[in-house]
Amino acid sequence: MPNRRLWFAFAMLIGTVPAWAGGDSLKKHDGSIIVGNLTEVREKSVVIVPEGAAAEAAVEVSYRDLNGIKFRFWDGDPKKTRRLIDTRGKGKNAPEESATIKLRSGKHHFGVAYWHQSGPTTLKLEYSGPGIKRMKLTANQLSHPGDKPHRNRPFEGWDAEGFLMSEACTPSEKGIYARVHEFTGDDDIADYADFKGVRPARYAVANTLELSAFKHTNTHFAVFMYGYLQVPTDGEYTFYLNASNDTVLWFGEDPGPIHPGSPVLEGTQYSVVGADGGSWWGNLSDWNKDTLTIEVPLADKKHLVAAPIPYVQEIWTTPAVLKTIKVDRTGETTTSDSIYVKAQEGNTIQRVGGLVLGRDGDALQVEYEGAVRRLKMERVVGVVFGGRRTQNPPAQGVLGIAGGHRLPGKLVKAARGQPLTMETAWGQSMEWPYDQVVRYDVRNGRNTWLTDLTPATVEAVPYFDRHLGWSTNKSLTGGELKIADKTYPRGLCLHSRTVLTYELNGEYQQFQSDLGLQHNDGQLGRAAVRVLTDGQVAHETPDLTMKTGRQELSIDVTGKKTLTLEVDFGENFDVCDHVTFGGAKLIRTAN
Repeated sequence: MPNRRLWFAFAMLIGTVPAWAGGDSLKKHDGSIIVGNLTEVREKSVVIVPEGAAAEAAVEVSYRDLNGIKFRFWDGDPKKTRRLIDTRGKGKNAPEESATIKLRSGKHHFGVAYWHQSGPTTLKLEYSGPGIKRMKLTANQLSHPGDKPHRNRPFEGWDAEGFLMSEACTPSEKGIYARVHEFTGDDDIADYADFKGVRPARYAVANTLELSAFKHTNTHFAVFMYGYLQVPTDGEYTFYLNASNDTVLWFGEDPGPIHPGSPVLEGTQYSVVGADGGSWWGNLSDWNKDTLTIEVPLADKKHLVAAPIPYVQEIWTTPAVLKTIKVDRTGETTTSDSIYVKAQEGNTIQRVGGLVLGRDGDALQVEYEGAVRRLKMERVVGVVFGGRRTQNPPAQGVLGIAGGHRLPGKLVKAARGQPLTMETAWGQSMEWPYDQVVRYDVRNGRNTWLTDLTPATVEAVPYFDRHLGWSTNKSLTGGELKIADKTYPRGLCLHSRTVLTYELNGEYQQFQSDLGLQHNDGQLGRAAVRVLTDGQVAHETPDLTMKTGRQELSIDVTGKKTLTLEVDFGENFDVCDHVTFGGAKLIRTAN
């Protein structure tokens, strides 16, 4: 397994220079996008100067009309970075592309970024050159710098004759670096820059660019490869790319967004699932009855995130996150904490209940039936906090930071190229380098995901003595939400009989959602589904089956005070009644 320090050493060695391409982008509730320079954030709005416009043409956009902001990174200097082949936006299975570049003999830094969501996976890179017939890149041509790389001379870029100058770097080791990301639809991947906000799954060094050399999921993954390519003589070299999905091949300096900003999750690190869509990870700094403090890694610095327990929903150790151990979460309650611990012998994971009081030395203190018990930290796999959720209003939005951290709160200060300041949902002031912030997802704007709201009432009735309840943003078995061939990063999955009622207070004009049985899990399901507004039926599917397929709901809720989702027993009792409301959202009234 490669040393993770290599990646940061390599990033520092290759570097990027301060030149912008594109700009920050604001996505409005109607789907329109404004690209430009973000210059100011205010209490209820942000200010942006559209790309190519003068400063006096700045536009103020209300958070109410925003879906989110994407912050643009340094994208490299065209004098030092050349995207030789770029298939972005050309669709799956685009025809072969080729391009020619002049290279001096020696080693040249290059990279390939490939990202894939579904369908076949193909990545084939070949080349030809002076005296070389078309062929694959060989292992003898690929190398990367070692643990403590050193450039023997400054990177010179292209010379007067249009040749890319070769590089000299020591030490030099065989193989090419590779970084693998695994993502979901909620990561909103539109370009390779977006992967800076997705935590790396793993790193590797390989002697080939074949995708089969790297462990990855079948769908929703990306592989970034970069290192040095040795060419034998000066001349024009042609590269040929066959790729089934978006791919970029570049030579010279790395584009800034290529490097993730933080290492992979490993060792004794912890991952936190927070309130309001928050999630962050790192080393455990402190844990008491009231507060959990995590030391979050970011590039070469670490930041302390000190969240009150009501803003922490779950905390898990690395093996649980990576699913190298199996955790059965059935039986959790909302009245006490659920602590998952390894059995004294074997790999069995047991759940115990109680009130977590925090860490004391090498043990976790838990109060149970009036007595304080100690559990060795090395045995604790995870904790789900029950009955201590915050009752405060949802945060204004969620800030996505390099490495996959997401913190709920509001923006206090943000101007392109300057440090960004935020105030978390619990009142902690934090400052982040601008080139390390990725996106800001606005909550409670014109478009409000139903999963961002808490039901006012919940009715759950088992058919006999077993009830699977309901889940948000995942299926009842923990997988991604899916109806037929469509997946959803957001939505709900309900088991019969479940009734959720939300308070609308007349603030919305429309409810939109896809409706159907969950893919695979609902194969034998037959459920009765109703959607009610102010207690009156607005939609009804009395016998929802797999044959029903995916239904698109659009329900007028103007002036309505409540919205109710009802999933009831059907002809097959409660068997496989896994009903998914995919992409469920509310649209606020214009005023």
